[in-house]
Amino acid sequence: MLAAAAARNSHFSHDLIVTGKAGRMSAERLIASTPFAVGDADLWFCGPDGLRQTVLDGLAGLGQRPQRLRFERFDLA
Repeated sequence: MLAAAAARNSHFSHDLIVTGKAGRMSAERLIASTPFAVGDADLWFCGPDGLRQTVLDGLAGLGQRPQRLRFERFDLA
């Protein structure tokens, strides 16, 4: 579904990261995976609060605060 949405809209992209296989998401990784400035985009993601804060702090430190942020908060017990 996400691949089809990306094919229809050049302003939409997605990246599914399975931490156990690909490692953890970071601000640097997010910036490297996008063909545009993260600071010019909306950022949508799901993950635990620690991940959200780590990525947002990293982006802020790199001067790349997203325009808007939407996320699904969850924690693994």
